[in-house]
Amino acid sequence: ALVTPREVLHRWLLRPGFSTAKTVDTLSGRGVGLSVLHEAVTRLGGGLDLRAGAAGGTQVEVSAPLTVSFQHLLLVGCHRQVYGLPSYMVDHLYRLAPKEVVTVEGRPALPTADQPVPLVALGRLLGNTELVDIGRGEPLWVVLLRVGERRLAVVVDTLFQVRECLLNDPLKGSDRSVLGTFLLDNGAVAFALDPAVLAEVLAEGDGTGLWLPAAGSAPAAPKTILVVDDSVTTRTLEKGILETRGFRVRLAVDGQDALDELRRAPTDLVISDVEMPRMNGLALLQTLKQDLSLRKIPVILVTSHDHPDEIQHGLDLGADAYIVKHRFDQDELLSTVEQLL
Repeated sequence: ALVTPREVLHRWLLRPGFSTAKTVDTLSGRGVGLSVLHEAVTRLGGGLDLRAGAAGGTQVEVSAPLTVSFQHLLLVGCHRQVYGLPSYMVDHLYRLAPKEVVTVEGRPALPTADQPVPLVALGRLLGNTELVDIGRGEPLWVVLLRVGERRLAVVVDTLFQVRECLLNDPLKGSDRSVLGTFLLDNGAVAFALDPAVLAEVLAEGDGTGLWLPAAGSAPAAPKTILVVDDSVTTRTLEKGILETRGFRVRLAVDGQDALDELRRAPTDLVISDVEMPRMNGLALLQTLKQDLSLRKIPVILVTSHDHPDEIQHGLDLGADAYIVKHRFDQDELLSTVEQLL
């Protein structure tokens, strides 16, 4: 289609930073106003038109829907797609270890303080037949939804964020579980889901989309972590935290002691203090990365300082994560460990 000079002019006027002003001050002349207006109206599903005014000047015509529905949505990932769940129907979010999953009448369930809640893969509720293997030992992202008096726990691939989204009507022919559509930052269309319909699909369905190991199969061996710190208090604290999550913990008092331990028997992960006698954490890290038999072991460095240059130096040497002592958080430590393992 041909583009008229008028349309070309309009595109330029709506571009960020384009201005016809001869002077610029703190409030005007910077080419911001029309571009912001155009972006806001477009997000509402409306339009913006510019034309010459009858008595001179420029006439700006804005069109927008009469009714606009905004909702706070929890954005989740499932099978490489992004979906939204109404945040007011989200009861809790869990990072669930597979060993915490219980079975009720042969089906997986999420244990809660009241009673177990049916656990189901979101993909299964959306018609995907691919199974989620919860027997591999990897933690699960679980969203606990409340629909009236009913609750259901859905397993998703990823949790993103809660956002206020403009909700449009469902596309023609959409699945009945689709509450509406909304735009992502990259301009792609995503679906907001209706938890009430998801609960009905679960009740009507014959599967959960989750695969559990067969009864009697050998459980996976616990992962081993080497904690390296010259402070007996810190070593004992970290050992207790990790053991409550089911990890097997070995201890070393400095970098040289850690190397001797690792050469006797490798470990799945190393958590090391930076400042230690004989061999500090950075020297230990550098030695590990130069040893072909030990270089693949993930290393978390723990430091008393949070200077960006020091942290960047450790990352350049090959550290997989940094934890600052004065901001120490037990959940953050466990989450970092589980991600690396």
